[in-house]
Amino acid sequence: MEHGLNANLVHRWRRLAGPGQRAVKDIDPINEFIALPVLPPTGSMPAGDIRISIRRGGTTLDIQWPVAGAGICAQWLSELLQ
Repeated sequence: MEHGLNANLVHRWRRLAGPGQRAVKDIDPINEFIALPVLPPTGSMPAGDIRISIRRGGTTLDIQWPVAGAGICAQWLSELLQ
């Protein structure tokens, strides 16, 4: 729960791992910094549009949204599907 995982999901993973697997409590934590390479930004947004097609019953909603507004599109879609 602390890491945003549903307890049922973790239980399923443990069941799939089978007997003889180490329990999570037996794993030693790693307390060291691991440097990861960071790629430089490309400087431009990808060309094109986001295209979404939603079908409900006999109605189809086709949406075309500019990639530059992807965050706003995600927010709008989330509100629409609630």
